[in-house]
Amino acid sequence: MAPHPTPITYLGGNGGGEGRRHAHPTMTSALEQWRAAPVLFLDLEGRKVAYRRFGHGPAIVLIHGWPLSGITYRALVAELSQSFTCYVPDLPGAGDSPPDPNLKEFFGDFACLIGQFVDAVGLDRFALVGHDSGGAMARVAAAQLGKRVTAMVLTNTEVPGHVPGVVKMLQYAAALPLARPIFQLLLGSRAFLRSAFGFGGAFQDKDLIDGEFRETACAPLARDVSSALLSLRRADLNVAHTLPEVHAAIHAPLLCLWGDADPFFSTAGAETIVEQWAGPARLERIPGKKLLVHEEVPTLVAAHIAEFVGQQAPARLATPLSA
Repeated sequence: MAPHPTPITYLGGNGGGEGRRHAHPTMTSALEQWRAAPVLFLDLEGRKVAYRRFGHGPAIVLIHGWPLSGITYRALVAELSQSFTCYVPDLPGAGDSPPDPNLKEFFGDFACLIGQFVDAVGLDRFALVGHDSGGAMARVAAAQLGKRVTAMVLTNTEVPGHVPGVVKMLQYAAALPLARPIFQLLLGSRAFLRSAFGFGGAFQDKDLIDGEFRETACAPLARDVSSALLSLRRADLNVAHTLPEVHAAIHAPLLCLWGDADPFFSTAGAETIVEQWAGPARLERIPGKKLLVHEEVPTLVAAHIAEFVGQQAPARLATPLSA
């Protein structure tokens, strides 16, 4: 692999965050750490991608899902960076990454982008963490990257043969002529955010939607939802039916870490992932939690990830070439 490139752009941190109502006690300091980190940019075949890097040690690459950004991992990297180097990209159109006007298909295009990303930052061996749609992209990428992926952790993500009905409805709504102003209006509504069409089905404790999550995830969407709608319109939801062959091509050890009350992706679906996986795989249930398990219990999720990735044979793990 090439040495770690000099980033195209550097932006200083934008200061620390103050505590918010309903903020998880570990998350407020994690948000401060996130905001203090430099924002680095890469040009990946014409796509400008922002990312942050934290810590030292074996590499973990964390891929967020739609319609979130890398900041959803703020509390995880605060914990994991004590023992690992965490790379957290914002996919195009999310967080600090500008949209990709040439986006053709959401899952396939961004899976290829993951491969380009790890090449650009000089990673020969690394673990992959993926959540929601980011977990599907990470799996497609891992099938292509082979032995370079030393371990995979999936948290509440697409399962074989199943597309949640609410996702189908949102994709249909995203194609309507007035989708942009309507969604921007709805995203400013507390009632909508707490509903099944907002984030109500993603949290066991809906009060968390009113706290730091609203600041870091909902507010940016309310300001400009265009990129999120473009990604949704250009997502081939049939990816769920192609997952069995993807799973059969991945030999890296897998941990499925699952909020078992998730109304979108069931634990039965997670069990199917484990059964189809070519390499060693297991499922760990998080009782009572839903889709955004890493937002609800980040310390627990981080502990599971650190233990699992750390258990891999030292020969299979590599410190980033830039460290």
